[in-house]
Amino acid sequence: MKNNFVNIWRSFLSVSLPLPASVKGHHVDIIEWGTNKDHYRVGDAVTAFIKIKNTGEKDIKDANAKVLVKRKTVFGEIKVHEGDYKVSDYIKGLRIKPGETKELIFPPGSMPQFLIPDVPLIEGKYRFEIKITIDGNEMGKLERSILISK
Repeated sequence: MKNNFVNIWRSFLSVSLPLPASVKGHHVDIIEWGTNKDHYRVGDAVTAFIKIKNTGEKDIKDANAKVLVKRKTVFGEIKVHEGDYKVSDYIKGLRIKPGETKELIFPPGSMPQFLIPDVPLIEGKYRFEIKITIDGNEMGKLERSILISK
C-alpha cells in the first residue's frame, strides 16, 4: 500500500495538469490520465489511460490524439516519435453518451502490448505531449515525463 501511495504522488507531481482537476472543452472533461509506471525498464509493458466525461450534447464516437515524444539530453530535447492517431482505429465501437464518464486504456486488450525495447541509448528521461481533439476542437494538452533504464 505504501509503494502505491508513493507512486500516486510521483504521478501527481510529474504531470503538467494537476489531478484530479479537469481540462474543460466543448465536449469533454479530462478527469484523469496517466501511465502504469513512472520508471520503466527494458522489457516492461507500457500502458496509458485517460478518463473522460462527455459534457456535450451529442455522443462522442471518435477523437484524435496527436502524440509527440521527446528524449531529454544535455543538448536539449530530441524528437523520437510523432504521430496522429484516430482513437476509433484502436477502440472499436467507441461511444460516450452525454453525461457519461469512460476510462480508455491504450493499447486496448485486443492489441499487442508495447514493450520497452533493448536498444542502445534507450536509457533516459522522455517527455510525452498529447493533444486531444474532437471534431477539430482541442480538448486539452497532456504532458508527462517518464524514465527508462536497463
